[in-house]
Formats: sequence, structure tokens, C-alpha cells
Amino acid sequence: MKTRRKDIYLIPLFTILFFINYIFRKNLSYDELWNFSYAYNIANGYLPYSDYNMLITPFYPFIMGTLIKIFSNKYLIYLLINSIFASSIVYLSKEKKENYLLVLFMLLVVTPFTYNTFIILLYYLLVKYDDNDIISGLLIGIIFLTKQNIGILLFICMFFYSKNRFKRFIYFLIPNMIFAIYLFGTDTFFDFFNQTVLNLFEFTSNNNAFNKELSILSILFVIVLIVITRLKSRKDLYLLSIELLSFPMFDFYHVFTAWIPLFGLFFKKFNNKIILVFITVILLVCTLSFNNYPNNSKVFKYRNIYNFINNIDVKRYKDYLSDKLDNNIIIVSSKGTYIKEELDIKPSKYDIPSYGNMGLNGTKDLINYIEEKCFTDCIIIKDYDNWQLNKEVINYIEDNYIEIEKNIYRN
Repeated sequence: MKTRRKDIYLIPLFTILFFINYIFRKNLSYDELWNFSYAYNIANGYLPYSDYNMLITPFYPFIMGTLIKIFSNKYLIYLLINSIFASSIVYLSKEKKENYLLVLFMLLVVTPFTYNTFIILLYYLLVKYDDNDIISGLLIGIIFLTKQNIGILLFICMFFYSKNRFKRFIYFLIPNMIFAIYLFGTDTFFDFFNQTVLNLFEFTSNNNAFNKELSILSILFVIVLIVITRLKSRKDLYLLSIELLSFPMFDFYHVFTAWIPLFGLFFKKFNNKIILVFITVILLVCTLSFNNYPNNSKVFKYRNIYNFINNIDVKRYKDYLSDKLDNNIIIVSSKGTYIKEELDIKPSKYDIPSYGNMGLNGTKDLINYIEEKCFTDCIIIKDYDNWQLNKEVINYIEDNYIEIEKNIYRN
């Protein structure tokens, strides 16, 4: 207990470090933009799955949306909350006697903090409270509501490797029943099921984010984990389940995030002086980047969005639409949520028009939506800026509408 009280100062200290890192070092990424947009829309009273598309299960967007609604519907509050979450991961890693400095370094590198990283925090809490049937059941239920594939694996671990499986199952059901009541009460259950379950067919079949080298490394690390632990305990199975966090997106961000607790365990006796040097370098880069702020964004004013979103084309889209907000506006772009938030345009179910983000038959539904909206007149922004963006819809726009400016179409 004395050790825990002694180390509690690490949470505010690391929170400041993460906050500085999130603001000044990394460019805004698509995952960060979309995760914030989910929470931002909830904070503004919009219904997920109905008023806008959301391919993830609802817990993380709801907790973030509720918190930024309470404290301030600002992006900096969103970053601050995530900084507290990230610092809590490091603190729990130290409490678990892992190489917490390596965990700290990996979290600094893997920014931004999204629902995938939030799963890592829930994993550490699950390991900490695994002997408590009530808390562990609730946590696995929350994990299922945050990332369904990991939740299913942990549920199997809970059900087949627990003496009090029925008690844990009851508490697993509690958060899920609460959200089920919400979804049925708002008449959004079918939309939820369509966008989080049925969408997987289209998402998986069009998924190009597969890095062969990272996939091979992940398999090797899983084999090493099995050899070292021999999967003797339920906690070992929990860690094994977390290694599937990257499925089906085997790119650097998703794979590296899954490795965080694994590396914390593997490198307990690693030379931490080397890690401290890298962390110092990150801080220096943050300091040198300070003169980039603020930018001309309204929502993401104090965030490094240069060379990513705040480019010439997006500025041109915003300027073009600023005096035409009474028109039917359709934005087919990975940056659509950014443009809409900047211009206070109501979200739609097709704001992230990527493969798998719009449910079963999402391509056909989006084309029908464009046809209906453009029956009289409309403005279409088409910006093919991400491999996930639906090519069939892009081709449909190019074949059926008139380009009046670069990537801007009317019927």
C-alpha cells in the first residue's frame, strides 16, 4: 500500500507528458478524427448508428461523449481525458512490476489514444481485479461493448476458466443490458447490428491494411508468450486475447498497440536508460514544434493538423461551402467529419464512407442516398484520400455528376 501511495504522483506527471505529446508531436490521424467525431456527435445529442455511422461498439464513444459534455465540448478536454487514461495504463503496468517505462514509450509512439488503446487500459484493470467476480464480470462486459472480438474471447476465458462463471456472467450482462435497453428505446438496434456485425463482411473483404512482416512478428510473439507462460492462468489467456486486437487491421498502429502489454512483460529487465533517452527526444521534438500553434481550425485549434487535414483542398472545400450551407451537401471523403464539424453541418449516416463503415450493402445504400439527396440539386465533395474509401461510390459520382471545380460536383 505504501508503494502505491508513493507512486500515485506518476499519474498527473505522465498525464502532462501525454497531453504535451498528443498536442505538439503527432499529426491528427484518421482514427483520432473519427473517434473524436463519434464522441463529439454524442455530446451534441445525435444518436449513434442512426444520425451518423459508427462501426465500433458504443462504450468508448459514450464515455468520452458524456465526459466532454460535462466538462466542455472541446477537443482539448477529449485529449486531456485520454491523457489520464494513458497515464493510468503506465501506472498499472508499474504496479504489475512490468517495464513501465517501455510501456510509457510505446504509448507515446503509438499516439493517438483511441478505443483500441482504451482496451489496453481495460485489460490492465481486468488483470488487477481478476479475483473479484463482480468487477471482472463488469469489465469483460465493458470490453465487449468497446471492441466486440476481444470481448468474445475474454467471455470464453471467463466462462470456461472460472469457478463462479454464473456470477461473472450476470455482471457481464449488466452493461450489455443497459445498452440494449438504450438501443431498443431509441429504435437504433438494427442500425447498431448492421454497422457493427453485418458490416464485417464488406470490411474484411476490402481490407488492404495487411502488413506481412508485422503479421509474422505477431505470430512469433504469440508463440513466445505461449512458451513462456504455458497459458497456466486465466490472466495469460487474457493477454493472449489482447494480441488479436489488431484483427483484421494488421497495420503498424493496430499491431503496435496490441504489443504494449506484451512488451511490458517480455522486457522487464531491459536497460531503461535507453528508453529514457528516447522519451527525452520526444519531449524535445514537442518543444521545438510549439511555434506551429494555434492553427486556423475551429474544432482542432490547438492540434497539429498540418500536412494531413488542413491542406489546400480541404481549405478550398470549407471556403466553397461556407456560404452554401442551405444546399443539399454530400461529402464523400475520409475528412468529411472534419469539414462538417468545422462548418456546423449536421452529421449523416454516410460521413465516413469507407468499406465496412456503412453496414451490409453499404455501397448500394450510399449510392441510393446520393440519388435521393440530388433529385433536385446538390453539392458533392469527392476526395479520394484513403485506401478505405469506397471506390464504387467515387466512380458513380464521377460518371453521373458534373465536376464544376476539382473534386466538387453538381447534378
